[in-house]
Amino acid sequence: MMTAEVDLPDPDESLDSAERLRRRIAAEFEEWPGELAWQYFVARVEEPEDDLVAEWDRHVELYEKHRKYALVDWQEASWELDRRLATLSYQDVSRSVEQEAEQWLPATAARDEFSARYPDLNWVEAEVRRDAARVAAEDRDYRVWAEAVWPEAERARDREVALARVDDSRGEVAARFGREWGMELPESIFRFQAFLHSLPSVGHDALEQLELMPYGIMSLVEDPAWQPKDGGDPRMYLRAYRDPPEFVPFMHGGSDGLHFGLWFDDGVHCDGTGAYYNNDGGGVGLPWGTPLLQVRGILESRWRLLDSRLMRSDWPDPALLERRHRLRLLREAVLAFETAEYPQEGEDYFDASKESDLFEGRPERVETLDEAGVRVEVDTAIVRGRQKPGSDYEWATSLHNELTGDPAARDAHVALARQRCEAGNPGDALALGRDLHWCSGGDAALEDLAVELLTMAYRALGRDNLAEIAAAHHEWRVGLRDGG
Repeated sequence: MMTAEVDLPDPDESLDSAERLRRRIAAEFEEWPGELAWQYFVARVEEPEDDLVAEWDRHVELYEKHRKYALVDWQEASWELDRRLATLSYQDVSRSVEQEAEQWLPATAARDEFSARYPDLNWVEAEVRRDAARVAAEDRDYRVWAEAVWPEAERARDREVALARVDDSRGEVAARFGREWGMELPESIFRFQAFLHSLPSVGHDALEQLELMPYGIMSLVEDPAWQPKDGGDPRMYLRAYRDPPEFVPFMHGGSDGLHFGLWFDDGVHCDGTGAYYNNDGGGVGLPWGTPLLQVRGILESRWRLLDSRLMRSDWPDPALLERRHRLRLLREAVLAFETAEYPQEGEDYFDASKESDLFEGRPERVETLDEAGVRVEVDTAIVRGRQKPGSDYEWATSLHNELTGDPAARDAHVALARQRCEAGNPGDALALGRDLHWCSGGDAALEDLAVELLTMAYRALGRDNLAEIAAAHHEWRVGLRDGG
């Protein structure tokens, strides 16, 4: 059924004309101090950059002085505006506001007056200079703050203590993980653990600011004698419904079920890390990097957002700067363990590290619905492209619809995968089993087919530990269906 398009009203249409005029004038007085302080940098474009920090401090001083004057002037203007609106028509008041811009529209008036006085000044260079001064002053303030909360002299000692603490238990942790998971923990997970132990409380505050927290397997890494409180299978601890058997969770991301996992293609060796939102769209993605690279990427993404907010503001919010300080401290802690070759910040980090290049695609992996792909030796019966970031939308939609809504097509795919696996080619069973595992959505028939194909493929490939994890995951799913 066709529906008529509805034009949404302007948010200010519910206000009467007088209130809109009041808000416009109030905004002018709010912008006025920033406009006057900004002109300081415009006037200094041709001056030597001898002391950018001092220039920023002068900018702050000017802003504060003009802000005090603006507050007083706004109070007087507000009273006068009320008086005029009470005695004159709105049209007369509005006309007088436009004619007496210096009194009622001070930010616009100051901008116009300054533009007329200096018509040939390079405004872009002034913006660059102001931003450079802001960065220099922020760096000065950060160093003072950081020395107070985590003195430089304590950092190396804290790292050494953390590394020693990790070394004391890593042998037991690795041995137990090998016995029960059948996998080898990578060195990167122990660096991640040492990083966490090395942080002061303000560093953990920064992690919390990023909504990152150790999760899943980190309980075992922290304590080799750890057992789930419910007495359940440790391999299933905090696994999400759609986690592929190759995926071992180690960090949670706070919202919509975002979590990160180590990835074990062959069931033994870690091929990198992946992450996805269990409660939202998107897949695990191509295995890459280390736990600390994941932290660094999240950190720089958040830094980029904060940087954008600061650049758009004439006057930085002190709370925003405090968050930036914590993130910078966290970055320095990460750099002490990994990625020291890339000290850049925000967008510059992504450009320098070429992290985006990691997502160009993996030609050795064929496409799966969970977007991690699988390594296969020969072509699969279902035509699959090479795995790239995300999925080919048309291919993924078509296969998903067949597996979840076309029993005949699904059964034909499953039968051929069984046949080819029995003939010595388990690639179809592995890829299709992962597809069904990913899209089961609580459907018992899909769950049963997924575990059948996965265990068949894993055992044919000699990955018995992954077959056991797939079976344990299926048992857990059955428990969910039965209300367990």
